[in-house]
Amino acid sequence: MVDFSYGVITVSDTCHRNEAIDKSGPKIKMLLQNYFNAFKVTQSTVPDEIVEIEKILLYYSDDLKLNCIITTGGTGCAPRDVTPEATKKVIEREFPQLAFLMLMEGLRITRFAALTRGICGIRGQTLILNFPGSVKACTECFDAVRELLPHAMELICDMKNKTQEMHKMIQDFKAVDGPPAYYEVARTEEKEREVAGKPGDDEASSTTSKSLPDSSTDHKVDLYKAFTSKTSSQSKYSDFSEFLQQSSSSLDDAILGGVLDKISDSSSIFSQLSSSITVAAPVSPMSLAQGSTSKASLIENQPEPVPATPPKHVCPHKTANLSDKSDRNSPYPMIDVAKALDIIFDKVGQISKPMTYKSPLNCPPFRASIKDGYAMKSSSNSPFRRVIGFVNAGDGIIKSNFADEECYKINTGAPVPDYADCVIQVEDTKLASRHSDGTENEIEIKQFPHKNLDIRDVGTDLKKNDILFTTSGILDVAEKTLLASVGLNHTQKMPKIAIISTGDELVEPTSGDLQDGKIYDSNTTMLKLLCQKYGFDVKFTRIAKDDYESLKIVVQAAIKDCQVIISSGGVSMGDKDFVKPLLKELDFEIHFGRVNVKPGKPMTFASNGTGTSFFALPGNPVSAFVCFHIFVMPALRFMSGFTKTKSVLPTISVILQDPKYELDQRPEFVRATISYSNKTKFYYAQITSNQISSRVASLIHADVLLQLPSASEFTNGVLGKGSKLKALVIDQFFVTSILD
Repeated sequence: MVDFSYGVITVSDTCHRNEAIDKSGPKIKMLLQNYFNAFKVTQSTVPDEIVEIEKILLYYSDDLKLNCIITTGGTGCAPRDVTPEATKKVIEREFPQLAFLMLMEGLRITRFAALTRGICGIRGQTLILNFPGSVKACTECFDAVRELLPHAMELICDMKNKTQEMHKMIQDFKAVDGPPAYYEVARTEEKEREVAGKPGDDEASSTTSKSLPDSSTDHKVDLYKAFTSKTSSQSKYSDFSEFLQQSSSSLDDAILGGVLDKISDSSSIFSQLSSSITVAAPVSPMSLAQGSTSKASLIENQPEPVPATPPKHVCPHKTANLSDKSDRNSPYPMIDVAKALDIIFDKVGQISKPMTYKSPLNCPPFRASIKDGYAMKSSSNSPFRRVIGFVNAGDGIIKSNFADEECYKINTGAPVPDYADCVIQVEDTKLASRHSDGTENEIEIKQFPHKNLDIRDVGTDLKKNDILFTTSGILDVAEKTLLASVGLNHTQKMPKIAIISTGDELVEPTSGDLQDGKIYDSNTTMLKLLCQKYGFDVKFTRIAKDDYESLKIVVQAAIKDCQVIISSGGVSMGDKDFVKPLLKELDFEIHFGRVNVKPGKPMTFASNGTGTSFFALPGNPVSAFVCFHIFVMPALRFMSGFTKTKSVLPTISVILQDPKYELDQRPEFVRATISYSNKTKFYYAQITSNQISSRVASLIHADVLLQLPSASEFTNGVLGKGSKLKALVIDQFFVTSILD
């Protein structure tokens, strides 16, 4: 699929004032990311003003040159609903059929859809669509047009190769004896669609699992032409039934991909199927192209029920039976996160022991002025004082006596003269006279001072031999500042760290253009910056090839210089995953080789007898990111002297904002943003877009790692809005928005 760019504009006075309450814009963004894997989604909020809407539309289309812009809101009949009017000023060509399609979709669900006035059109090479403002209506409109959006943008951008492929496919697939595929598709109530799964999770849910109205008739699909239009003398399959049994392709894959050409006896195909192949409703070529119609629903007279959720990859959890040579499961038992952390804390050891610091002097070491003012004696009753000198910070202490009616002008922090017992601030005086050179001669006091006024006495802050603190980990800003204030310095013992990324496909990010089959190494950059973020320096970085001897050379070099080695990749069950066998050869003890967590199941921890700890992280960037925060960072902090409690990430309680999240069989850490409500005094979590372990973009704007239970721990394996959860804070400034 072409990597198109998208823009989402929320039109709402209310949301413009407080973007945190915008639900429709983020929903559309999520749909674009889920269905089109859209990385380039730009989002804005504007008030219900024609000028502002027009301005942002022109910016998105002309300056950013986005391929598709979806607005949400401002399409109704209220006086300030002006999105269609603003859009008409911008578009160069109308696209009324898309608007009609969205209207038909809405009318099948509710008559109130007739009250929306949204339009669609084209400006340059940008498609613009107006969606209503509610989350529900946005989802319905998106469902109505999502199959068409990629091809529409291909047409608008004049991508001839893409459009020709699509047109050929449409011509090759014909529905006879019935209306076009988008007409008369039966719908049920919204609840039934929710039971069937997320909107659009499986297009078959809208075409094969719903019964038609009584007035509808089944529409036969003329598959015979598709089956028999071509023959091949070099056949792989003897007949079509053999193809269905032996091929993993679906029937629509066969029709569109030319697999049927390989069947030798193509003339017998149609007779081997039912003589009247029917579907419950006409099927659009676009849905076939996207693989959304099941094989069974095409070759059976009656549609089979659509499962509630599409099939998911299930990671094997079984531990291998070592006595059975044919058992290809991992030999490492799956342990939970808490047990893995206990093992790490037990094995790494602390290289920086607690140290107690005492003050070597009084602080301040002299009486210091708290204010800019005048040092004087409080015993005089005269309102006038003659200025006899000036004392600046850093000057020596004036030890000579002076008269009661005399004073010294003094700056903040300067030493108070021995015979002065108070300081009166400048604001409480008047200048009575000056010398001929302009310097002050005499002042008048507006209120009489009392003894010790605005003087910081010797040892007020610290007395000599007072305990400053006992170290516990890496010193923070306050601790380092306190040591500096008494002339002390602290030498911190820190673990020396090596980072190794493994993979033949990896190249340095600065190596220029990529060759076929290569990718840039992002894990080294990420892990190094994460170490630095938490106060640790990295001494050694390398990319190791997927070759046992090459990996061995790199690891041995790291062992010589470093106490902690962090690797990424090469730790699972692949033919080139050599990390665990190599650790055994190098006399490391593997303490655990699998953890019951998602992402990060292959996470491995090992150590040797010479004080080297080895953390083998999965190669997917997000898995490595999560495993670093859960396992590696706590180990580094504990080694540096922190307590176990202070070594792990801080935890907060949050309330889930997402309407629905299907749990995995393993406990999961997902990336989420945090909002705070001044009204309820609660934190609220919104899960960030696509959570697959290779998608680095899901880390952007993530405030926390949201800790989810396994599916077996929760009713129906589904979390809903309002669920109370724990979250590990990964961003110091972790509140993205204030809700009210």
